[in-house]
Amino acid sequence: MASAPGSGLLMTWLGVDQTNMYSAWLPIGSDVFDATQGMPFTSYNAPVITYDQGNQEFLVVWRGVSDSRIYLSQQDLGSDFWDGAQALTGLTTPTSPTIAQTGVPVWISVIASVFYIVVTSGQYVEWKQGWNANSGI
Repeated sequence: MASAPGSGLLMTWLGVDQTNMYSAWLPIGSDVFDATQGMPFTSYNAPVITYDQGNQEFLVVWRGVSDSRIYLSQQDLGSDFWDGAQALTGLTTPTSPTIAQTGVPVWISVIASVFYIVVTSGQYVEWKQGWNANSGI
């Protein structure tokens, strides 16, 4: 679940016994979610979401069904449309990745102790390793 300050919350999840991903919007001041929306992506692990206040968009990451790669997509605040999935080249994970946004970069943890900095620019995604507890970097 990710909060868009002053607007509401967007929740994402994986269907029970499915690979289908879903989302639902909870407007600020409401106690009822809007209708569930199917997302055009699939995974064996739950999708993880954050909100980028600077670009006013939600960023979602998930593990690919057939290749264990990490995929990223974004949705503008107020839109129901998810951009096409972008595979982060060279990144794979045996589990669901995590994601957080710090105001400038987006941080993705691939396996709990390895974090990558991800920057999106238009249709391009750039990333680099930011911290690795296993090697003390």
